[in-house]
Amino acid sequence: MLCLAPTAQTWAQAQGAAAAGRIDVLNNRGEVRPLAGTTVESETLDEVRYTRAGSDRTESQPTKVVVHIEYGKGTPGYEGGLAALSQGDLLNAVNLLKAAADAKEANPPWAAAHARLALAEALAQKGDIADARAALAQFRSDYPDHRLTPRALLLSARYASAAGEASVAAADIQQVQSLVSSGKLTPDWGVRAHLEHGQNLLDAGDHADARTAFQAALTAAQRGRDIVEDRPDLGPVLDTLVLEARSGVGSAMLASGDLAGARSFFDQLMNDGASDPAIRAAALNGKAEADFLDRNRLKDAQLGFARVAVIGAGVPNEHAKALYYLGQCCEALGEAGQEANGRARAQQYYKDVEKRYPGTRWARLARESLP
Repeated sequence: MLCLAPTAQTWAQAQGAAAAGRIDVLNNRGEVRPLAGTTVESETLDEVRYTRAGSDRTESQPTKVVVHIEYGKGTPGYEGGLAALSQGDLLNAVNLLKAAADAKEANPPWAAAHARLALAEALAQKGDIADARAALAQFRSDYPDHRLTPRALLLSARYASAAGEASVAAADIQQVQSLVSSGKLTPDWGVRAHLEHGQNLLDAGDHADARTAFQAALTAAQRGRDIVEDRPDLGPVLDTLVLEARSGVGSAMLASGDLAGARSFFDQLMNDGASDPAIRAAALNGKAEADFLDRNRLKDAQLGFARVAVIGAGVPNEHAKALYYLGQCCEALGEAGQEANGRARAQQYYKDVEKRYPGTRWARLARESLP
């Protein structure tokens, strides 16, 4: 059988097929239908436009029925930047992602916008908050109606809060809430906005208002759970956000120094969901954090976080939190002369969090704890 070398056209088609992804959409029966072999051409809050492998025809789906997008392979700069970011090579990540973000005519077309957003996160991890905010401002200028606008707004709020600009952070969060109210975004984004607001307030030391914000997140998540009959895929998402909101309320109690009240709160959380691994992990973490803040119960705290490290691998945020606090426990016990090589062991935990959960708040805190 004679094998012919591929023509330029067949080679391009083969490369396109390899880079193609998948868009999961809901049909009119509420079932998820995968559209395979797709390449996203553009994405806004209203529609996602795409082509399919082997065709030049552009098709579209309303954004409100898009459940998930598996983008496929991006540009070399984008993929290289993400790889560098995952390895903690922040300088290369920033350089690669900036080049990818500036390549507006790159193929696939979706990659430049995603690179700009990833660039902002890489800059923030590097500690360049002002540059991270500039990258987000550029994203919002270049892509004012992008499907990822709510994520960009919440990142903008986080970095504005870190820069001490609480009013700017509040305005960004309000924009997300307005998009939810107008029907542009699904209810889960309203919950995320409350959670971001709560965490920003908590980081700023405003414990009472943080607790109010987390309570508002809980109310919004529970209300959203009742009104998403046309989006059954959002049920599990809102359940996760309910847990985050409840944990946030407990965290605000801990931060305010109400250790006894927080212990009771997390005991109740445990009772409410003893059979749910995610709730159990959150409750155990909360009780262990109360012990950690007690300082007379560091060994108890270490044991509690260790239990979550063992049983909570399926709950990423709680698992990351447990690993971070295990590092904190080792460090505190080492300083108290109760654990040999405490600082060295702590650094291993911090590196583990950074490697396994790079995009989380706990990875950021772990990076700040490393030399």
